[in-house]
Amino acid sequence: VDIADLDSHQAFLNGAAAVAMLVGPDAPVRLEPERATHMMNTWDFYKPVGWKDSFPLMRDGKHSIDVYMACLEGCYRGLSRKLDTPNLLSIHDYAIFHCTSTYLCKRAFDRLAGLASPELGLRDRNALYQSMAAPGTLLTKQIGSTYTASCYVNLYSLLHTLGEQAVGKKILAFSYGSGAASSMFRLSVDSLPDLGHKLDQRLAARIAHVPQDFIALTEAYSNAYARFDFKPSERSDLKEGVYYLDRVDRWGLRHYSRFANGQKQALCSGSPLERVLYETDAESTMDVVRTEEMPVA
Repeated sequence: VDIADLDSHQAFLNGAAAVAMLVGPDAPVRLEPERATHMMNTWDFYKPVGWKDSFPLMRDGKHSIDVYMACLEGCYRGLSRKLDTPNLLSIHDYAIFHCTSTYLCKRAFDRLAGLASPELGLRDRNALYQSMAAPGTLLTKQIGSTYTASCYVNLYSLLHTLGEQAVGKKILAFSYGSGAASSMFRLSVDSLPDLGHKLDQRLAARIAHVPQDFIALTEAYSNAYARFDFKPSERSDLKEGVYYLDRVDRWGLRHYSRFANGQKQALCSGSPLERVLYETDAESTMDVVRTEEMPVA
């Protein structure tokens, strides 16, 4: 899960996503044993502890892209050696990437195509991208950057776009984090997993905002950074089933509620099996933590 929280100059890249997966035997999407990892020690994109705001630092955009491409190439060469083939694209049907935009997906795939088949021209590389990588970019196009969730958001997009056509196919996946650490691995689709949401309906239900209103919404989130004893402004646009921040207490604990049936309900009101209560002992001024069993609804 991650939220791409950027300042107003880059707010068009803001996005958020969370991906949950069950990992176990007899899975519909099987992780193959071969993988390659590439790491570098560099300060290309980072969030310093105690920095004045929540926005990441990327002091040299070109360097950050260069690090990404170096990791991509390092993983590709490592996995090629393990599989004893110079052309990984020829033994996979699709490719997904960590990316902050579809532009980065295109650049990444173009680099892989150049490594796999140096003789391919631009037109052929673009055609290969459309067939192998573009089907996995639906959500990146629609919701923007999702940072750490992006590789798996693209996997979700690919499975959603292909449907039953994904069964029997092999996927080349590249996961990446600045700093930098990356891995390239392989997935085989034995059957279509349960994807949960009706994605097309969820996307169609979004509300369009003019840029000024969109920036105001993102700033409302950013302004909660490093705040104590803080209560956000009340909103008039509460949505059914959505969780909202109620307050941050003086100890930095964040309290949430869920808007349901026309009213806000405390997060711990019913369904969790346990509730953690934070109290202050008046004599010792130490935090006391107590758990209480909650009834199952």
